[in-house]
Amino acid sequence: MYRQIYLTILTALLLLAGSCCDCSNREQTFSEDELSWIPDGQVGDSVVFVNGNGGTKTFFIRVSDQSIDEVKCAGPCFCNCPEDNTGYYRFELTGEQIPNTIGIYEGLNINLRKTDDFCEKTYTWSCPDGSFQDFDYSIDTMTINGRLYNDILVKELTVCHIRKIYFSRANGLLRFDYDDGVWERLN
Repeated sequence: MYRQIYLTILTALLLLAGSCCDCSNREQTFSEDELSWIPDGQVGDSVVFVNGNGGTKTFFIRVSDQSIDEVKCAGPCFCNCPEDNTGYYRFELTGEQIPNTIGIYEGLNINLRKTDDFCEKTYTWSCPDGSFQDFDYSIDTMTINGRLYNDILVKELTVCHIRKIYFSRANGLLRFDYDDGVWERLN
């Protein structure tokens, strides 16, 4: 009888101990190559774009931060462990709010999502339909306002009045073409 109670208690303790999670909240780090997709600069820095008519648009770095999923534990054996150790990097280079919208700003957002297995990049231009994961083609060199840029990536879009985005891993957003004109980086 005591032996059966002892075995029942021992089995229950082993099951309970076996269900304890062993997850850690280690920092998910991005490699130098992965972070090269995020333009240099601090929150508040500005980039000015000009068009052929002399008009200007000023975009600001509004967000540039990294975060990771947190492990939530209610005790030593009741953890809610993320399936993957997931890290995020969010970057926003935006200008003024687009008229007749709620909280949509003209500009480019870059989001990195990294697990132990992969790193996913998502770019968004000013509207939910303006999201993409890769560029369409590249140009070796391009001169913009008297400055030579190398290794330009180009994305062609047909949403939000945008037609093309020109991006450099070394310099960030260089140029964007709207239905009604071209805006090129000044600084």
